[in-house]
Amino acid sequence: MELRHLRYFVALAEELNFTRAAQKLCTVQPSLSQQIKDLEEEVGVQLIDRSARKIALTLEGQGFLKYALEAIKYAELAVAHARQIANQSQQQLFIGVLHVAEMTIIPQIIQRVRAQFPQVDLKIRSLSCSEQVQALKNSELDLIFSRVCIDDPVYTSTMLFEEKLLLVAHQNYIANRKIQDLRQIQNDDFIVCDQLFSPFFYQRIEEFTQKENLKLQYKYQVTNALQHINLINMGLGWSFIPEYARQLLNSNVQSIELKQDLPTLPLYASYRTDAENPVLQFTAKIIQQSVQQHVSK
Repeated sequence: MELRHLRYFVALAEELNFTRAAQKLCTVQPSLSQQIKDLEEEVGVQLIDRSARKIALTLEGQGFLKYALEAIKYAELAVAHARQIANQSQQQLFIGVLHVAEMTIIPQIIQRVRAQFPQVDLKIRSLSCSEQVQALKNSELDLIFSRVCIDDPVYTSTMLFEEKLLLVAHQNYIANRKIQDLRQIQNDDFIVCDQLFSPFFYQRIEEFTQKENLKLQYKYQVTNALQHINLINMGLGWSFIPEYARQLLNSNVQSIELKQDLPTLPLYASYRTDAENPVLQFTAKIIQQSVQQHVSK
């Protein structure tokens, strides 16, 4: 039995839905189903009741879940402790980022950390939110900058700021129309980030459009920010973007002021609360100071 099997089972137990659990794990439903089947064969009992329309845990599955959670917890703690010792002695820091953090937060952190730890080895990885959270829990990363607040005392999640969303399009696509309400353009082509790549961003847009009773036409779905920006610059449709991305747009792209208030996107810094890595502890102080200075303004 591998930890992978336990993680798949726990995700399914939390979601009680194969599709949502697969999305949470960044995998596909057939793969998840096979992993659960393999686990049940190894344990020798049925853990999931698939007989009803909505799946549920069997009594055996409920009993298994308690110890599966404990096994994952202690495995993660063991890995985290070993890596903390290694990073502490080697002055290493593994960081996961979104593009917004790369452009707004990371330059400040690198400058101050290197001044304090000249020999530090900083390893920065650009990953989606779900990939970052999983890597942090697997102790593959020490610090992440994502849209996700981790509600678990094992981790500290600090909101750095909330970012406005903008509605943008190439001026040729706007064609001198005076747009004040999204209903005027809901039948036009829209460019959006893929749901699996940016689930939080996608969810915010979906919640907003449902609240406003809008049905937007998602013509293009992209899996990274640069694809998104390129399609906007090419004039292929409307899009919502975080405010930081405005500087990546060419001069022919315009933002539109709407009568509707668009949603915002938070950015969180998250790390293990009991981390002993001095580089991480110093970086965490920088983050907390930055937040306090922002609040006091």
